[in-house]
Amino acid sequence: MKSFYTLIQISPNPSAGDLITVGLLLKTENNIYLKFSDSKIKIAQRYLGLDENLIPYFKKQLEDEINSTNEKILNKPSDFFEISTFITSDYFSYLNKISNNLIQFSKPSHIAADFTSEQFLKFYKMMVDKTESDVLYETIEENKLSFNVREKLIQRVENKIHTNIVINKKILPSLYFSLNIDCIGKNGSIVSAKSIDFNSSIQTIERNIIGYDIVLAELNKKFANKKNIAFVIADEPDQKESVNYNIWEALRKKELLKFDIVKSDESESVAEFIEGTNAHKFLDIAE
Repeated sequence: MKSFYTLIQISPNPSAGDLITVGLLLKTENNIYLKFSDSKIKIAQRYLGLDENLIPYFKKQLEDEINSTNEKILNKPSDFFEISTFITSDYFSYLNKISNNLIQFSKPSHIAADFTSEQFLKFYKMMVDKTESDVLYETIEENKLSFNVREKLIQRVENKIHTNIVINKKILPSLYFSLNIDCIGKNGSIVSAKSIDFNSSIQTIERNIIGYDIVLAELNKKFANKKNIAFVIADEPDQKESVNYNIWEALRKKELLKFDIVKSDESESVAEFIEGTNAHKFLDIAE
């Protein structure tokens, strides 16, 4: 098999073209290289509401297969015999299928050069990730929203109500998707907060808004609840002349849905409201 590489991508909505590249697989004549970006995986899990066990399980399965194959290549008796590998288009299709097409492999790109481990790391940083210090800096700069929610809201209410919870079919059997909610509790009414980055793609914004509304409606049905207080923590988008801004403004004016929009640096006001309601955990889940 000729040398080639493929990007490992998370695709929460393939039809919309949403993709986050989280890893790189490179096959050369004498080795198979694989590396994932843990920082990008964490970001994907946080913002896309993914099952926290899915990607680690997938990652381990692929790493185990590659380590086993590399060991066979290293220990083959001579160059006369070729080691057959599991890496085929059929295998990629199989991996896509077991992840419900959430994890995708880009079309393999053939390359003529061979690679050392050091060259692979340089290639990985170019194709997938930057240096650890760059990633840390970008995470701080680009995730002001996440930082404020954690520091001003989550840390204040995490012992009282559910925090950083993924609502999925285990909780709501009728649900056909998973959604991350920053915090949710109940005391008569359900009170919840979900952060949304309005600088992300329109499809991601719409999916989170619609998903949030559906989840709350289903929870109301399940618990015979007539009222909920729902906060969306969202900063004003950078581009005012954009569809993103129009959606943010419509939500702020409650023209779309009856969510209360709160800027991330005012997240403590949501914590204060939750504390005032004496809301508590109410879902039967292990935390």
